[in-house]
Amino acid sequence: MQRTFKNVVSISEKTNDQLLEVIEDFTCFSLDQYGDILIPKTEEYLDQFPISEKEKEYYFPYYYWWAVFCSRSLLAEKNTVYELYLKEYGWKFRKKHNLERVLSLWKYVFPSFFFIEEMATERIFCLVDVFDYFKYKPVVLTSKLYKQPSSNDAFTGLILPLAGGGYFTVIDFLIIPDHLKAPLISKLMRFCQNDKSIPPGVFLSKNYPEMLKITIDHLIKNKVEIPHVSLN
Repeated sequence: MQRTFKNVVSISEKTNDQLLEVIEDFTCFSLDQYGDILIPKTEEYLDQFPISEKEKEYYFPYYYWWAVFCSRSLLAEKNTVYELYLKEYGWKFRKKHNLERVLSLWKYVFPSFFFIEEMATERIFCLVDVFDYFKYKPVVLTSKLYKQPSSNDAFTGLILPLAGGGYFTVIDFLIIPDHLKAPLISKLMRFCQNDKSIPPGVFLSKNYPEMLKITIDHLIKNKVEIPHVSLN
C-alpha cells in the first residue's frame, strides 16, 4: 500500500499542475457556455430541501459536478458538458499524450461513496469505494478541507483519475460522520437494489442525484452541522 501512496504523490507532483489548469479551464467553460442551464437546474434541485441559502451554497458543488461530468439529459446535445469541452478543446492536448490519456478517462467518472481504509497523510487517503465493487482508490486531496475527517467517517463526492492509478478531488468531500454512516449506507444499498442489472458506474452516473438527496435528507434529519453553518 505504501508503494501505491508514493506513486500517487510522485504522479501528482508531475501532473497536478496541468490537471488543475484543465479543471480551472473546464469550470470556466461550463459556466460560460452552459451556466444559464446548469445553475438554475442546480438551484432547483436544492430548493427541495428545507435549508438556508448558505447551506444550499455548501451543497451546490456536489450536484453541479455530477451534472457537468455525468448528466446527458440537461443539454439538447445529449452529451455531457465535459464531452462537449473535449470536443471543442481536445486538440490542445493531442501532443501531450499522457495528459490526453488521463483526460480521456475523465469521460467515465462518477460520484460515489467511500470509507477510509488508511490516511497516509493529511492529504493522501486510501479510500474504499462502497458502490464500485469495494475497490481501493488512493486519493490526493487537492482542495482545502473545511474540516479534517475522522478515520471512521465516510465521504461522498467526485474523484478524477491521475496518471499511475491514483485519483484527486475536484472539491472537498461531503463528510458523513461515523455515527451516521451505517444507517445511511443501508438506505443507499436498499435504493441500489432497485436495479442490479447495470454496472455501478452507469447506475451512479444516472442516479447520484437521488442518492445525494437521501444523503442530504439524512444529514438534515440528524442535525449535522455543515462547516461554517450552524443548524441551530
